Amino acid sequence: MRSVVLGSLAALLFGCSASPQDVLVDTDASPGNDASSNPDVAKLPDSGSGDSAMPIDAGPPDRSKCKVDPDKKSKTIRTLGNAPAYVLYVPSTYDMNVPSAMIEALHGAGDTAANYAQLWQTVADARNVIILTPEASSPLGQGYTWNTSDDSFILGELADVANCYSVDPKRRILHGFSAGGIMAYWLGLAHAEKFSGVAIFSADLGSAEATVGMSLVPAPWKIPVSHFHGQSDMNFPIMYALAGKTKLENAGHTFYWHPIPGGHSAPATPANALQEFDDLKASVAP
Repeated sequence: MRSVVLGSLAALLFGCSASPQDVLVDTDASPGNDASSNPDVAKLPDSGSGDSAMPIDAGPPDRSKCKVDPDKKSKTIRTLGNAPAYVLYVPSTYDMNVPSAMIEALHGAGDTAANYAQLWQTVADARNVIILTPEASSPLGQGYTWNTSDDSFILGELADVANCYSVDPKRRILHGFSAGGIMAYWLGLAHAEKFSGVAIFSADLGSAEATVGMSLVPAPWKIPVSHFHGQSDMNFPIMYALAGKTKLENAGHTFYWHPIPGGHSAPATPANALQEFDDLKASVAP
């Protein structure tokens, strides 16, 4: 498959990050920081794109595979081989002896992982969930956007986290906003066996299928989807999101549909993020 960058023209066609006034700013992790020179960055070896998450009843993972900061709580900036840095947020209620649910959240075009991770901290603290926020690889504006070749580290980071934390591999949700939503629809359906749910802000299934040049239905299993969409979204008109809803429902997927007032950035709120988790929290991957 030819590599596709979800930026520049895609920022107009596929959407981008929330507007500057809607985006939270993380002053200690601004765009373009060199991870190799940042003392807060945990440098980890490249574990590839395989999934080595532990069984649900296995207790703590084998810490010999974790090179830096096992079970560290709060925010950590980590790297996986030569991939861009990712942000991990672990709530204070995390217990290494109890496998935790996890959300992997993909930011929009022009945004950063550090910025978008803040949106999900409310969910982490309220529901005792680990939040993994990857950084996209292609520079765009003050942040980054996704390239379809980013799939390797998006999936590889799941195993990377599982080496250092007690994560339930059957309770991992993949979320995406805008360009990140295209990636989440693609990877969440094409690799549905790795996830318990797909959560979307402001994207649509048809755009994801057009980007990767393939139908994403049927998926490996009937993974549930939670989707928030602004009713006046000009980047992803709501009629296209509805078409994706119909396609997935016809294929037997449970679809939690949340149309809301406002435009493209309207869904990107902590309350809506919390609702997406609540929609999908009871789902368990095969």
